[in-house]
Amino acid sequence: MTKEEFAEKLVEIFPEKKEKLSQHYDEYGKLLGHVFFGDEINLQLSELLSENTDNLLIKTYCKFVEDMWNKGNDEVRNIVEVTICEYISDNTELWKRFGNYISDDLKNDINIAIIPVISTAPPKL
Repeated sequence: MTKEEFAEKLVEIFPEKKEKLSQHYDEYGKLLGHVFFGDEINLQLSELLSENTDNLLIKTYCKFVEDMWNKGNDEVRNIVEVTICEYISDNTELWKRFGNYISDDLKNDINIAIIPVISTAPPKL
């Protein structure tokens, strides 16, 4: 799947993001995946992981990230690596909590494929 397909899927899951997607297209004229998903996933997921109270919503975001990794094309997988995982991994406590909400398969992929490309390598999950 492409970044555009995932943007539409994000809006299906979170209808309140429809306006943000529309504004993004108006501002940039196209979908800048790292910018859009950074704005619409990183901030919310990090806040949720920090509070660690809304397990269902955290799981919904994490499932979406897993789908991006498992079903996305190379460009989408790069967004997961460089934008989402690197952002969350900047905070060790959030990184560990993130690990509690993702599958063992994704943890394995992160430990093998993603951590080596993150500039300041976080601990393995």
